[in-house]
Amino acid sequence: MITKEEILALDESSFKRIIREFLKIDKSCYHCLSCNNCTDCQFCNNCTDCQFCNNCTDCLICKNCYDCLTCTDCTDCTNCLTCKNCYYCLTCTDCTDCHDCTDCTDCYGCKNLKNKKYYILNIEFKEEEYFDFIEKTK
Repeated sequence: MITKEEILALDESSFKRIIREFLKIDKSCYHCLSCNNCTDCQFCNNCTDCQFCNNCTDCLICKNCYDCLTCTDCTDCTNCLTCKNCYYCLTCTDCTDCHDCTDCTDCYGCKNLKNKKYYILNIEFKEEEYFDFIEKTK
């Protein structure tokens, strides 16, 4: 922990570095809190290795995402929750490896779906079948 005396003895560049470390502010990010290694993000919270994201929370390795929560390795997604490796998805939840899906939940390896739930490779499954398959593939 830094003391008051140490703070007062800092030059400007050292002070800015300490503030970035203390707040975990990444270069060229705006109003981000507790983010690590992010670039050109705005209003994000607790994200890591993200680029060009806006208003995301707890995301990891995402790019060009907006309003996402707890997503990993997603690109160009908006308003998604707990998605992984998704591209161009909108308002999806718990989807993995999906592309251009909208309002989908619990989909895996799907593309161009809208308002679907429990789909694998664009094929509908019963809820129990879906989760049995997901558990088996972990």
